[in-house]
Amino acid sequence: MHRLISAAVQSGVSATDRTATAVTLIRLLRSTLPGDTKNPRSWPRWRSLLPHVRAVLNLADPETGENQVAQATFRLNDRIGSYLAQHGQLAPAISYLGRGQTLSASILGPDHTITRTITNNLAAAKAGHDRRG
Repeated sequence: MHRLISAAVQSGVSATDRTATAVTLIRLLRSTLPGDTKNPRSWPRWRSLLPHVRAVLNLADPETGENQVAQATFRLNDRIGSYLAQHGQLAPAISYLGRGQTLSASILGPDHTITRTITNNLAAAKAGHDRRG
């Protein structure tokens, strides 16, 4: 995310507008990210969008009690975590996947298909991290 947009969103904007902006940015990024993190053809697009995804996820605080933000972020956390794990960046992958799993479980429940998928991705990243350790 461009630093001017980030600064505008972080200062002088009401909490409601900040939430709406964060949700919109998250949805835009989710719609533009390649779906398959394992496809090498998608990696240049991922690399170009990765700083923006990280900035938006750092900006969006799902713990503000805004369910709308939490719902928008758990899938994006899963996607970035899966991409990072695929590329051997296991510590940040585990962080993003853990955040996504926690949010998904709190909103959808621990037995929901999406929560189970994120939990599986998190377990795989942790296993890879433990093998390296």
